[in-house]
Amino acid sequence: MKRKVLEIFEKKKDAVINILKTNESKISFTVDGWTSIAGKSYYGITAHFVDASCKLQSIVLDFVPSNGAHTGKDIAMLFYNS
Repeated sequence: MKRKVLEIFEKKKDAVINILKTNESKISFTVDGWTSIAGKSYYGITAHFVDASCKLQSIVLDFVPSNGAHTGKDIAMLFYNS
């Protein structure tokens, strides 16, 4: 499963970069954290914007495990490094 997800990521990466670069509206970001049943913590980072057709678009930019505390500083560093 991990390999398949990484393959899809590599195929879509350039398209996502192009969409975000050519977007004319403001982009908002969200960071959503949760913990699995096994006790592992993860964060998802998503970009949100309104496209040229006035439709709300959301694109998942990253999904990463959390190894640190759930403080604002740690989340900011995770966002910055993604």
